[in-house]
Amino acid sequence: MYLIAPSKKLKIEDEKAIPQKENLKIMKGVIVREILGDEVVQKIRIKDIATDEEGEMDMDGVFVYLHGSKPVVDFLNFAVDLSDEECVITNKMMETNIPGVFAAGDVTCVEVRQVVIAAANGCIAALSADKYVHGRKRRRYDWAKSKGE
Repeated sequence: MYLIAPSKKLKIEDEKAIPQKENLKIMKGVIVREILGDEVVQKIRIKDIATDEEGEMDMDGVFVYLHGSKPVVDFLNFAVDLSDEECVITNKMMETNIPGVFAAGDVTCVEVRQVVIAAANGCIAALSADKYVHGRKRRRYDWAKSKGE
């Protein structure tokens, strides 16, 4: 697992607040230039800001954190439908106009921009993605019932 940040320093008061985990690597001063894959994420192309060195990393998935008052959606190259305010348009299950592509958080420009709303929409998007990936007719809401489902 990687946390990739373009800044040299993370914008938190105490960097020790980030749990030290063997499977978490923090990469500062690096930007993600491109997400690559056919039907699923397979790798990312990154660039070191200080050296301009580029490279690729194998990935199974990507969570994008974007901030600011206007959503940053230029990396989408208008692949999904956007509103007049340049927000990703989704239905109530966080599905975009492209099957298998979901959006959540401030990039969808919801009325209330609070972390609890973004987290809830992220949960809905994750359930929708799970349904899509596993070809289910319905979303799975109760994970405790059976593991063989």
